Amino acid sequence: MLQYGFALYRRTGQQWGLYRTLVSGDVFAAQLAFPTVGATGSTAVAIYGDPQTNHPRGLFVDLATGQPSGAGDLIPQAINISAVDASIVFEPGTDRGKILLVDDNFNAPRAWIVGFEGTAFTAAHELRPDRVFETFPRLIYHP
Repeated sequence: MLQYGFALYRRTGQQWGLYRTLVSGDVFAAQLAFPTVGATGSTAVAIYGDPQTNHPRGLFVDLATGQPSGAGDLIPQAINISAVDASIVFEPGTDRGKILLVDDNFNAPRAWIVGFEGTAFTAAHELRPDRVFETFPRLIYHP
């Protein structure tokens, strides 16, 4: 039986094994981003498509234990997203950053910026439609 989900695996010696399941269910798109080297934060940021609502959700993953916390909708209003492409960027040396969420609907492109700091997400800000290009924009940190 094929099972989906969002899981962490770790390597012990020569073997890889399931370490922790972050989200169960039909999770088809997910990603995890780690803070930069020397950062003050102790959590990674994970985003995924909720299998029930199709909303993009975020959660924090403790770097020492793999324990997830702070899960929540990144865009809580009903938005009818077809699929989400995302970029997660940490500000170097800190525990904060930004997430760029892009709806993969080419007929009506939409995008949002969501901030995070520590173990909290900020409210999503929708980008102007004329600033959402007919491609997959990416978010990078530039000092």
